[in-house]
Amino acid sequence: MALAVAGDRGTAEDVMQDTFVRVYSAAPGYRPGSRARAWVLTIARHLAVDAVRRRAREPVSGMAGHDAAAPSGEPDGIRLDVVNALLQLGVVDRQIVVLHDMAGLTHAEVAAELELPPGTVRWR
Repeated sequence: MALAVAGDRGTAEDVMQDTFVRVYSAAPGYRPGSRARAWVLTIARHLAVDAVRRRAREPVSGMAGHDAAAPSGEPDGIRLDVVNALLQLGVVDRQIVVLHDMAGLTHAEVAAELELPPGTVRWR
């Protein structure tokens, strides 16, 4: 998920390192009974979005042009549009998109993870 949002392996690795540190330091605040996987993915997504925003604010240097593509082949502007679109969704809808499209879970697995009816997950 971090790689899908950040767009390059180095940034995604940094995001994952920060995610592990954040999870470890926030563990006492974790509410038992809530979904740990969704909690960790949410932390990772927030950190990845922050990294993308920081990268977008950095001046272009060297030979990289303004329309330089991310390693995945998408321009950074498109990636930011996707991230901003995700941020416009409600919490549950955003979790569904991240778990299904970015983490690769099936609709049934997402429904089980979020404790929602499968039909609701497919519809949303």
